[in-house]
Amino acid sequence: VRVVAVSPDDEEVTYRFQKELALTQTLLLDPGGEIARAYGATRLGGWLPTKRLSYLIGQDGKVVAVHHAELAIEGHLTLADEG
Repeated sequence: VRVVAVSPDDEEVTYRFQKELALTQTLLLDPGGEIARAYGATRLGGWLPTKRLSYLIGQDGKVVAVHHAELAIEGHLTLADEG
């Protein structure tokens, strides 16, 4: 399983976040929101912060499972472990 996170923040903010939390997964920058729109993570056309979503995508490129939780991180971690 490869975990990839997507951030709407700029490079400096994303790098600081990755360093502070000692994250090892790949972080993709999405300041224009293209990835967020493609995966249904935007709110009110991008006027509000993006939704916190996790997708489990199979090797065939199809979405196998989705987890949506704004505050409880555990479900996101569980979904990553399932992959």
